[in-house]
Amino acid sequence: MNRTQKPSCLVLIFSCLFVSTLFVNSNLFGQLLPEQVAVIAASGNGESEELAKYYMEKRGVPADNLLLVKVTDENKIPRAEWKDSISVEIEKWLAENNRATKIKCLVTVRGIPLTIDAESLDAPNAFRSFLENERRIRVEKTRTGMDAVKKIGVSGEIPAADPSVDALKTRPEWAIEFENVVTDAQKRIQEMNSVDKVQGSSELENRVTVLAGSNLIFTTLDKQTNHGTSNDRASNNYHFLRGRIATLQEAIGLAGQLPPQNDVDTLMLALVERASGLVGTIEWIDTNLESIKEGKTEAAFDSELSLILWRDRNYRLDRWQPNFLRTSLKELSIGIDYPTIMVARVDAPKWETCRKMIDTAIEVEKAGGLQGTVYFDARGISPQDPPSLEKQIEMDLADAAREISLSSTLKLKANNEPALFAEGECPDAVLYCGGYSLAKYVDAFDWKPGAIGYHLSTVEAMGMHENGATTWCPSLLEDGVVATIGAVEECGLGALPRPAGFFKALVDGQTVAEAFWQSNPYSSWNVILFGDPLYRPFPKNNRDIYLPTLSGTATMFAIFQCDKFANS
Repeated sequence: MNRTQKPSCLVLIFSCLFVSTLFVNSNLFGQLLPEQVAVIAASGNGESEELAKYYMEKRGVPADNLLLVKVTDENKIPRAEWKDSISVEIEKWLAENNRATKIKCLVTVRGIPLTIDAESLDAPNAFRSFLENERRIRVEKTRTGMDAVKKIGVSGEIPAADPSVDALKTRPEWAIEFENVVTDAQKRIQEMNSVDKVQGSSELENRVTVLAGSNLIFTTLDKQTNHGTSNDRASNNYHFLRGRIATLQEAIGLAGQLPPQNDVDTLMLALVERASGLVGTIEWIDTNLESIKEGKTEAAFDSELSLILWRDRNYRLDRWQPNFLRTSLKELSIGIDYPTIMVARVDAPKWETCRKMIDTAIEVEKAGGLQGTVYFDARGISPQDPPSLEKQIEMDLADAAREISLSSTLKLKANNEPALFAEGECPDAVLYCGGYSLAKYVDAFDWKPGAIGYHLSTVEAMGMHENGATTWCPSLLEDGVVATIGAVEECGLGALPRPAGFFKALVDGQTVAEAFWQSNPYSSWNVILFGDPLYRPFPKNNRDIYLPTLSGTATMFAIFQCDKFANS
């Protein structure tokens, strides 16, 4: 698959949730200490237990911070095994001796499963029942509203609708009927006398607002205002609705960052109804029902493990949960009720590589940290291309490049051509980020010890334990990097940690675990961190980072082409 592949509609829908904050306080994450780390290994698996003890000895992790769990497979386990056995055992262990208040990071090692399989589609699903019931109610209300519009300016009865047909209608079908009945009503209103016309217009406006929300009224007024055809009343309504819609959009965005549950879903439906009317809520419900039907309830073991301390672990499994360690959500008080724990994984295609990851990280720290060249590989998206998630990510890459150039002595080479860095183009590589070569590693690098590589693609941790895997995570680890990020199943581009947040935290002196978890959007999803969580590739400098906001895509391209970023 080529690097110009477009993201799914679902990714674009959620892209609005990934706007970087302007300031990142380096003290949001305290210095992670060995005594705050616990290691989880596979019981009865000699290599797994040995690797766990080796890591703990090398890093000075207390011997009591080791938990051995029984697992049936190192790649994928059934959801029931996680829910009924493993998670219960881990939760109980963390509760003993008050460990849950002391441990900030869990380390899984080779032998622990990579993935938790999807929940059975036949399993009871309270969310599906909630949606189906809400859909029935809203379809009935929509039909009642449509019939009321049909009666405006009409004497006598109108033909009754078929409830069985209404129940099967999709949002587009409702939208077509809505447009037709409103158009007919407008024609009838124009034929009324002046008194009835005012009353009919007012009733139609009220009905339209209920059926289609504030957005439709605003769109109509927006056209009138821009064409100079609005009167004072319409102009006042326009400005009122503009503020109302902005508030609704902000509220919908905030609600979308809360853990999905019935009261949040009810709130979301109320907000969507105010913005997009009853017809809009039918679309929202149908989108979520389709998501459940797709069965997207699998997750990376590590990502699910990060929620082990949540007070109620009967959270919804369809797709993801918010990561409350993320910088933009860190200060929300709700995070106190949903404590998230950092998780990192010491794992690689070969057991020997796992030990090398540990040893190299420690050696680099003792030597004073990484020195070499940073390589950022953009996708060559034109400034004239329409807005997209890919373009947002490229701007974020440019932001990361700017910060590294201003705050470190590292050399930086940035590529903004459609072709990736080619073989031999990247000597002395210490940091890499780029895309998009899906599941096909391009060996352009001569990695220095302790290097970190991150490819912006959506399945790059798949095949971790398979011979000859060409995905980026296993290939990077076997080629010499000591830490990387990837997804064990298709995750969507919007689920990947943004480069600016991750790399700026690293350069600021944070550990790879802290850098990952403050930039990772989701938990209970498919993206994980490979590497020693205590690895600090750059000395701690205890400063607050200022992240300058780039003024558009054109600035991004100017930055990438600037001579000072050339490798000299």
